[in-house]
Amino acid sequence: MNNDYTHIMTAFYKRLKLLINTQEKAVIPEYPQLKIYFGEGTQEAFTRVRNNTLPDDILLYLFPDNSGRGEDKLYKAFPGAGKILFIGVSDRTYFCDRVSMAVTLLEHSSVEFSINTSLDASDRARASVINGEIDKAQKNYLFAHRDKSLSLALVLANAAAFCRKKSLGISTARKRFPAVICGAGPSLHHELDTLKKYYQKIFIIATGHSFKTLMSNGITPDAVVEIDPVSRWNWIQHDYSADVPLVAAPNLSPTVVNRFKRIVWGRCSALESTINAFLDQLGLANGVNFILLKTVTISALDFALKCRFENITLIGNDLSIKADGATHADTTMSKETFGNEPLIELLTNEGGKVLTTPHFKDLKDKIEEYLRGIDNAVIHNSTTGGASIAGTVFIPLEEFCDRFCQRDKEDFFRELPRPAPEMLENLSNLLEEYVSISKSIINTSRAMISGLNGTSTSADKLKQYQKQLADALGREHIMRTKSLPILEKIQSQTCDLLNEMPGVKECPNASPPVKHLENIILRYSIMQDLTSDHLNKVNKSIAQIKESCFDGDYLESLEPYKFSAFRRLAVDFIRKNNSEYAKMLEENTFGNINGQFSFFMQSFQRHPRITRLDEHGKTHLWTYTLDMQKDFAADKLRTFLMDNTYNLDDYAVIFLVPADWSGVVKFYQMYPRGEAMVFDPFPELFSEIINYCLITPQLPPETVVAAWHPELRRREKICQRTVARWKREGRKILIYTHPLAIADPEVVSHRETLERLIETA
Repeated sequence: MNNDYTHIMTAFYKRLKLLINTQEKAVIPEYPQLKIYFGEGTQEAFTRVRNNTLPDDILLYLFPDNSGRGEDKLYKAFPGAGKILFIGVSDRTYFCDRVSMAVTLLEHSSVEFSINTSLDASDRARASVINGEIDKAQKNYLFAHRDKSLSLALVLANAAAFCRKKSLGISTARKRFPAVICGAGPSLHHELDTLKKYYQKIFIIATGHSFKTLMSNGITPDAVVEIDPVSRWNWIQHDYSADVPLVAAPNLSPTVVNRFKRIVWGRCSALESTINAFLDQLGLANGVNFILLKTVTISALDFALKCRFENITLIGNDLSIKADGATHADTTMSKETFGNEPLIELLTNEGGKVLTTPHFKDLKDKIEEYLRGIDNAVIHNSTTGGASIAGTVFIPLEEFCDRFCQRDKEDFFRELPRPAPEMLENLSNLLEEYVSISKSIINTSRAMISGLNGTSTSADKLKQYQKQLADALGREHIMRTKSLPILEKIQSQTCDLLNEMPGVKECPNASPPVKHLENIILRYSIMQDLTSDHLNKVNKSIAQIKESCFDGDYLESLEPYKFSAFRRLAVDFIRKNNSEYAKMLEENTFGNINGQFSFFMQSFQRHPRITRLDEHGKTHLWTYTLDMQKDFAADKLRTFLMDNTYNLDDYAVIFLVPADWSGVVKFYQMYPRGEAMVFDPFPELFSEIINYCLITPQLPPETVVAAWHPELRRREKICQRTVARWKREGRKILIYTHPLAIADPEVVSHRETLERLIETA
């Protein structure tokens, strides 16, 4: 197996992280742009493009590079180029993954992609693929912060399993029996008899969904590979388990981990170096470093190659839609599900044609990209009627087994030492100490602000506070940098949050003392909340070990989808302009939403899916996933504003949006000085959602958030006060209703209420 992927991605990540750290130390422009250019790889061409790039912008410069040495040449030619990253484009440079990484980690709201018109046809085709990667990387942006915390939280939730379940390693001796990797495509059903026939001579690897299909048909796989952090939804659909090894990422859903007694732990990706350092600290340095990419098929292939199987084939990897709408062995999609997607025609393994979705096509591309890095093994594909995968050799499963099944399979796993449970108790004590230090920093900063704003505090007392704060900050720094690697992860996310908040600048030397202290309070309030969330997971894992509790309702409490820091930030934001609503959110006095809404985590996404129910709790009035997709929000909002001839100086917009605020965020990205108010018709739903995603820090601090609830006595005044100001300024007021909820009778009623308030204000 070629290790180019890990080397290339890690090296690029280091350059990217260095650039990000340089940005954080500088005075960051409010709206910098990420410019991505694909053109010639000459010094002259790069110089022309750089000269047309503003100093504050970041330039991602891509160029055809079949030699694989072009990046080093350009970095050497321009050693002080500043905010520049070079990416050579060829079949072996993983350019799409690196572009996606840059767009995701840099988190710029403005991304411009352009190409040199002289590129040949093959490079123009690559440019189209790159453009698609950019678009996908920008989607779901409101959940990015939860995803960053989710990985660490899941690792901590699995801490009990690290200590109590059998941890396995693998033998790297060549395997003289073949491996069959089972995907969950519809064609898997056609191969079940063959799997049973050769069961004693083939090593069956189940990936994710396929485990249920195999087990329900009397086939126990020899290993199960699962890497999806939010795979819980798939697994609670059935209760199958087996005494076979689970090959798992450390941040796998605890619900899945606790179905198995023996685990082959992997490592987190190169991007999660802090978490890997923590795993080393726990004593889990022996994890198998298999590749984690878009699909579990790649991880299963990588696992099989690291086990040194000489003969490997894929089955059930259809990556297409069958004539009856079937996409998986146990799932059939209706035409309405994918009816709006542009279906793509692909060749099958047998030379026929099949239709697929952009999602499946993307998975196919990723598998093919991975296979291009394999230079010492032949990967077969025995999927009947599936989309052809470049880099594999098609062979029917029966023929594959006849040719390569020469001997019975053998168990090749070996048990590894497990971390001592005392490690978790030590971790709990350290996290608790860090929470205490954070509280001390917050309280001392508040005391200093009170002293600076008052007249009765003596200079000696202020000096005493200053010394206490310096001591606490010193202890915090030592603890974060020397004792607990995971605190660096928490700090990194905290910095990301602060840098996104309009009006919050981390420039202590340029800020007045009070403003600087307020920023300290904000920073350590976030750090304290995030650390407390993780401390809670560690303590639950300790209790799980003591109670030997590995199933049932207890596991539900270990699924760490909620974060108290996100809720606090939302409440603090709303308090600036609507203290009554903030108090209600803080006390969380809303009733159960189950009668009005169905709320659950998606299996294939990291986001809640909301379904609005009628008064009987049955009919679906509207349904959407809170993925906050940039393109949907931008397209609908842009059309609405154009239809109403919106301009910045003469209009204001009221957003009537149940739960999904993507349009609001996009509005302020398009018009940073725009005037808008948010009106949420279902505050009880909003109160649940702010546990899962971070919305408010991306809005200007003066944004008014109104809600409609009988206990909010000032609800009309909050709206009328803002509307009256707009009227005095001569603004026309538009009401933007979420497109998917526009026909909801209750939303219609709220719109009528808003129209009345506008008229009478």
